[in-house]
Amino acid sequence: MCGIDTLTVYTQCVCIVLCCQCLSAWSREPVMTSSGLALRPVTASLLFLVLSIVTCRGDSPSWCTPDCCNYTASERLLDCSQLGCSRLVNFSSWTLPVETLSLRGNNLSCVTPLGSVCAFLRYLDVSDNVVADIDHAAFRGCENLSSIMLDRNRLKVDTFFDPAKNPLFGLGSLTRLSLTSNDVGDLVSEPFSAEIHTLQFLNLSANGIGAVERNSLTDLIHLRTLDLSSNLITQLHPQTFRGLRSLTYLSLGRNRLSWLPPDLLSGCRNLEELDLSENYISEVDRGAFGGLDSLKVLRLGANLLESIPEPLPTSLQHLYLDNSPKLESLGCLGPKLVSLSVSNSDHLTAIGPRSFSNTAQLGRILVTGNRRLATVSKYTFGGPNSSVTWLNLSYNALASLSEELVDWRSVSGGDLSGNAWNCDCHLEWIRRRNEQPLFHTVVLVTPLY
Repeated sequence: MCGIDTLTVYTQCVCIVLCCQCLSAWSREPVMTSSGLALRPVTASLLFLVLSIVTCRGDSPSWCTPDCCNYTASERLLDCSQLGCSRLVNFSSWTLPVETLSLRGNNLSCVTPLGSVCAFLRYLDVSDNVVADIDHAAFRGCENLSSIMLDRNRLKVDTFFDPAKNPLFGLGSLTRLSLTSNDVGDLVSEPFSAEIHTLQFLNLSANGIGAVERNSLTDLIHLRTLDLSSNLITQLHPQTFRGLRSLTYLSLGRNRLSWLPPDLLSGCRNLEELDLSENYISEVDRGAFGGLDSLKVLRLGANLLESIPEPLPTSLQHLYLDNSPKLESLGCLGPKLVSLSVSNSDHLTAIGPRSFSNTAQLGRILVTGNRRLATVSKYTFGGPNSSVTWLNLSYNALASLSEELVDWRSVSGGDLSGNAWNCDCHLEWIRRRNEQPLFHTVVLVTPLY
């Protein structure tokens, strides 16, 4: 439990009393000046003022009271942000209705009970402080509280371990909890259990998490968004996410994963977006994406994959493979793919005729900055019957391109610049289509041979 440092207050009071006694004794016999002014009493008064402010109160904490904050009645907003305070005082005496309370950007090290402010409170922001502890009764009475923002503090997972002291216990309306950039550490022993089973949004990014035990998230059956990005996770148990049947968004980007086990997300049948970018993934088990019948967006860029994992979910619409230095080939993609992004892959030399043979809905293609990509088959995108409407093949190593690659009349935008296009009869068709904006940037280079 944390609270006001009564010892500090007591010490200050004692200090002031001692100052008064000493100065009173010293000034009992005044020394008169020639002008008749009593020197000692005046000096004593000045000394008392200086000692009271500098000596006794110099290191006292600044308190944050509702009277110091800005209250907006129309929005029921109590704004106590950026006040530089380190303690919460007199919030139990506040009587006006508050739905949003901002304590952002102060120097709070502990969240103490909010008292009567809780009656109508729905949104609480305590981000950008130095909070390391939360009183177990801090949110008592906050029956309507649905969002708590605790980003960029110093909280550890221990705060939520003990059900008897868990400050989130009893918050039946809580749907959003953000703890990004704290010191939470490894997720073990079900820290987020039934006490907050109503959660729909949980942000645990940048918390130094190295391990996520298989039962640490099981009870969050209503969770829709989970952000575990920018941590130190090296591996995941196949049943880590088994209870998250409502999950629609999962971010594991910027971790240290090297392998995805089978059935990792088999229980997440409603998952729509998965971010695995910026890891060290070189191998994906064939069953890793099994059961993801609703997945629409997959981010696999900045990994060590040599080829696209197979099979991909047939529901996939958007695939991002940017900054994959070892990517050598593009396998068969899903039938519902709408957009593809493959950039800055130094090992990609060719795109074969079968890569997109099954993608009847592919409309947006970004394949750029692959400095060794010299060949794109004329059958790659389905030829004149393709659905491509936006095409960016800029800054690759392309020297030629077939007119039969796509239906150019349907391509409304993109970029073909930055390639060393050979000026020969095979590219004569580009001159004929020079009136289209897409070809305005194409520079044909005459071969030296």
